[in-house]
This record gives sequence, C-alpha cells and structure tokens, in this order.
Amino acid sequence: MGPRNVGKTRAALHYRNEDKKRVSYVKAWSASSSKRLFSQILKDINHAAPTGKRQDLRPRLAGSLELFGLELMIIDNADNLQKEALIDLKQLFEECHVPIVLV
Repeated sequence: MGPRNVGKTRAALHYRNEDKKRVSYVKAWSASSSKRLFSQILKDINHAAPTGKRQDLRPRLAGSLELFGLELMIIDNADNLQKEALIDLKQLFEECHVPIVLV
C-alpha cells in the first residue's frame, strides 16, 4: 500500500517474473467483478477454460491452483474490486490456502 508512482506495480511484476510458474499476477480494472477477476487469473495460468458463469469460475480456479502449482496470487489495483469479488477471494483463500496479495 502506498501513494501513486512509488513502484508497487513494478515490484509486483518483478516478483511475478522471478517465478512465473508459481505466481499469478493480474490487474483489476474499474469495478472488477468476481467473474472478470477469476477469468483473468485462469487466463494468466493458461487454463483451457478461462470463461464461464460466476458460480463455476471459483471452483474451477480452486481446483486448478494445486494442479498448476500456483503458490501465490498477486492482484494489482485491488481497490477496483467489487465487494463480492473480495468476498469470493476470501472464500478461495479459505478453501485453498494459497496466499493472495492485494496491491
């Protein structure tokens, strides 16, 4: 957390580039929903089915984290997430125990 232009995104991208196979990085755009966020993460890990209904995407992502060897998710611009997306992220963490960093 910090003011604009101090290097938060650059640091997150550097960390992601150090280990692309185990770290997912996505950027939340304006008013990002759970559906949009989870689709972005699934695309980032090169899942074969990155789209679908909201209620299908979280379980699909949860089932893919261990399979794809994902150990960390970084979500940039997290202040753009809708409240339901934050709730779904919390449920995802409770289910999979993969750390989620909100930048």
